[in-house]
Amino acid sequence: MTLIAAIFVFGATDLRDSARAGLHALLFSSNIIFFLEAGYFDTESYTKPFLHFWSLSVEEQFYLVWPALIALSYWAFRKFGILLAVTNVSVASLVCAEWMMGQNTSAAFFLTPIRAFQFGAGALFALIPITIANRFVRESLFVVGIVLMIGSMVVLNEGSRMPGFLSLIPTIGCAFCLMAQDTHSGVVMRSAPAVYIGNASYSLYLMHWPPIVFYKYLYGPELSTLESVGLLIGGFVLGYALYILIEQPMRREEFWRHKIAYLGGSAAFMLTAYISSSLWATNGLKDFRSTATVAVAETVTGPLDTDGRSLRTAVRKYGNHLRPGVNYKAEPMDSTRPLLVVIGDSLGREVAL
Repeated sequence: MTLIAAIFVFGATDLRDSARAGLHALLFSSNIIFFLEAGYFDTESYTKPFLHFWSLSVEEQFYLVWPALIALSYWAFRKFGILLAVTNVSVASLVCAEWMMGQNTSAAFFLTPIRAFQFGAGALFALIPITIANRFVRESLFVVGIVLMIGSMVVLNEGSRMPGFLSLIPTIGCAFCLMAQDTHSGVVMRSAPAVYIGNASYSLYLMHWPPIVFYKYLYGPELSTLESVGLLIGGFVLGYALYILIEQPMRREEFWRHKIAYLGGSAAFMLTAYISSSLWATNGLKDFRSTATVAVAETVTGPLDTDGRSLRTAVRKYGNHLRPGVNYKAEPMDSTRPLLVVIGDSLGREVAL
């Protein structure tokens, strides 16, 4: 769905890059391809509809290694071996994350071994179950946990040293909430709407980002309050549609009793891989794109808004449709002061208008 939408929205270069990212998302290696690029903020995030797949790739890579580690530890030292392995891996990962933040922030952010301590925290919680009988202590722990998590969302930002020791703040907050079971303070978290959102969280996560990317790509990166609310509602609608139509049926045992389910899944995988590979190989269908200079010229010669949003929209929407090596001309806004607009990336590899 995202790739199909990208064909109609993106220019050739961004479509090519998105197709490559889509293929890696399919193979659970998105985090690696984003790490190999210049960095997390190398290109505007609103040109990357598959950016959110990096965390899913980390998760799947972790699950490929973790069971083998647990099995080997149990074989060697039984349950104590598992506890020892989880503790050592988690501590080593945390220390490495803090050190790596001073060496390579992209590696610290995207690579699975450096994120392992966050998975390890959950494993330690499962291995060392803690029961708190005192209600006051439970209530206090839950409130503190919520404050730590919400406070992290408010205070920490892209400039914060994360992942690293600061990551322990929301991680410990989550652990506190899990330990504080059966609390009056947690009544909101146990409410039907909260539980329903939690059940659909995977589908909501998958669908929340692409609409934002496409909208910003077409209309500019700055969003008004109304636009933000509309995109939030739209993401919820698409997420719940995916949850009801795809996720819920696939969770039922009877769904997998039919061979058509496996055949359909395999066909969908291969078709997505084919589309991604084709778009990548053809440089985003660059040779099949028709020129679209008129729309850009009309925007350039017409009155521009104060922040240049209309010009940015036209350049972003039509710029990659232009063919390199061809000189295009537009009538200047003022005959005495010609206007020159360069359409291209930072290396000037596209085209000048």
